[in-house]
Amino acid sequence: MARPLHTHRIRTRAGGAAGAAVAALAALLSLTGASPAAADAPTVPDGAIATYNTVTPISTNGLGLQNDGGREHGRVAAFESAHPALQRVRTADMLATTSDTTAGRPLCHTSPITGAEGFCWSPEDDATGSWIPQGLTGSGESPQSQALVNGRKVLIASWYGPDGTERITFADVTDPAHVTYRHVQLVSLNDDGGDFVPLTHAHAHGVVWAGSRLYVAGNGSSLDVFDLNDLWKMDVTSDTAVGMDGAGKAHGNGHPYVLPRQGVYTYTGAGEGCAAYAGLPQRPCITSASLDLSGSQPALVTAEGDPYKVEGDFGRATAPVVRWPIDPVSGVLKADASGRVAAAEAFASPMGGAQGIAMNKGRFTISGPCPEFVPAEHQEKDHVHNFENCLYHARPGEPVRLITRAPVNLENLSYWPGSDQLWMLNEVPGGRVVEHTPWPGEPARTGMTELTAADFTGDGAEDVVGVETTTGKLWLYPGTGRGTLGDRVQIGSGWGAMSKLAAADFTGDGKADLVTVEAATGDLHVYRGTGRASGMTTLGDRVRIGTGWNTMRELTALDLTGDGRPDLAAVDVDGTLWAYPGSGGAGMNTLGSRARIGSGWDGMTELTSPGDLNTDGAADLMAVDRTGGLWSYPGTGRLDGTATLGDRTRAGTGWNTMRGLVGADFNGDGKGDLAAVEAPSGSTGGFYLYPGTGGSALGDRTRIGTGW
Repeated sequence: MARPLHTHRIRTRAGGAAGAAVAALAALLSLTGASPAAADAPTVPDGAIATYNTVTPISTNGLGLQNDGGREHGRVAAFESAHPALQRVRTADMLATTSDTTAGRPLCHTSPITGAEGFCWSPEDDATGSWIPQGLTGSGESPQSQALVNGRKVLIASWYGPDGTERITFADVTDPAHVTYRHVQLVSLNDDGGDFVPLTHAHAHGVVWAGSRLYVAGNGSSLDVFDLNDLWKMDVTSDTAVGMDGAGKAHGNGHPYVLPRQGVYTYTGAGEGCAAYAGLPQRPCITSASLDLSGSQPALVTAEGDPYKVEGDFGRATAPVVRWPIDPVSGVLKADASGRVAAAEAFASPMGGAQGIAMNKGRFTISGPCPEFVPAEHQEKDHVHNFENCLYHARPGEPVRLITRAPVNLENLSYWPGSDQLWMLNEVPGGRVVEHTPWPGEPARTGMTELTAADFTGDGAEDVVGVETTTGKLWLYPGTGRGTLGDRVQIGSGWGAMSKLAAADFTGDGKADLVTVEAATGDLHVYRGTGRASGMTTLGDRVRIGTGWNTMRELTALDLTGDGRPDLAAVDVDGTLWAYPGSGGAGMNTLGSRARIGSGWDGMTELTSPGDLNTDGAADLMAVDRTGGLWSYPGTGRLDGTATLGDRTRAGTGWNTMRGLVGADFNGDGKGDLAAVEAPSGSTGGFYLYPGTGGSALGDRTRIGTGW
């Protein structure tokens, strides 16, 4: 986030369409605090769900980076050969000297993060408006980086300065009580290769240290590469000149060292520069970066921060997070023979304005504006207020949780797995800190999820189907028609890759089918039911019936139109409730054209239909709000825009302790019932039946299962 006193402009090195990117990035970087009196600001306490929208996998088609074929490295080698007096230094040797270092201070500003530890910059670096810290990386991110500095604990921060110049800071935090640091100017060779000049028109958005390589996201559309074993020691540090003078002396804008650019990676996707947000999906504007060596494919991770999806649109972004494959030993991005690096994975994040990204074992930690944030232009100009930022945690396909408030204008993140330290820094002048806290804790996922109900066995009783989180197995719990369930039967495997299950006879053959979204592709599939319980052949081959469904957060099946065919109700990331009328066929025409039937549903979760809850002949909808209120929305039996559902009625409170809501007539009395799991996060629990009464209320619950 940018400081409220300045407008920071970011430039891309591409022309033409770059203007739109500049405007979009400037909007992001001019996000400032808001008045605490904002009336509509949501209240989300630390530890609570910030948005029910989820981080979802998206296609990597067209997402690529092209290296420069060694051009910059060759130019630097030629320059060094032509200037044998130039003093070349390794990072480890530079850190071994104590001259030209600045002493850090103990944490000097109060942090909202309980137990945070770290340091402050010197008073001058804390207060300066000339240099603004942005990126952060460290030796603890990889064993190779730690070996490069002989086991010392070192942070590297990136800053931007006048005219978009860039510098990095090596901070030695080996002894937390005696932190020292040193600034280094980033430079490149001029056009003819005869001298070095400062990098300009950049913003130092993010920085990633991988072995001896340092990647800097100077602008939104490329990565500059530096060799940490090839710094240049300056001869003259008493002036602001940069380059070689007539006497062959090296100047570095007063810095004792400079670091020359050795390579460049630029986007290969359609368009120029980087995207105006959501405009060029193959060129997401890089606003943060980090290294993640966990999982089968280590990666350099980049993220885009959509500045417009805040305030009233909080939690409604689709900002790309991209994993670029990297060799963990050499620190080199994995490219094909042409030098192109293809993205390994990509995700859409609902968090707008994100300024920091870290990944570990498939989990995301994101820094960005808090839910209560309001841009400066939407508050009284004489009462501009800086809000604290927030740290968020998420897994793909699960709601994003607010971990804690964090320092104002929080920027990039750096996770050190060996010491479990999540490092971060912020940019606000006079309040700058560099601190760490443990990686956000999370109970292990367990129990049953993605529950749905229909008569899969053909006996007239409603069955329950769900996915076991620890194994990805799909289980069928046969209903008895008396409000109880029989012994479960496995009917599928590998269902951890699927999400958002809904069940009904979508194909019109009289047998219940299962509809689900494939998380990796966003494709919607129907698995035809056979009408009998036959283990792994209970469901037939799947048929794709839709694409782009990873933009939907909730699905449930019910007959909204009153034509006797099941329809799909779905909530998208903007909180719009859509109806997709069923056709009774199979294939891409299984569902008809959608109709908007509601808005503001981004605050609702656990969407399900009990069938006809109020016994008026039309299927009803139920959902839980973020306060734990359970609501019933009566169906009208006709598709009529926002009048498709009637006025809602509160059916219960305290339902935020429940999960896995699933509806059907489980006890066979002709009235819609509700069933749900009661369990603390990370634990299994009891499965309870709440019988319908024929009105909007539910009867006393009965436990019908354990270990759910």
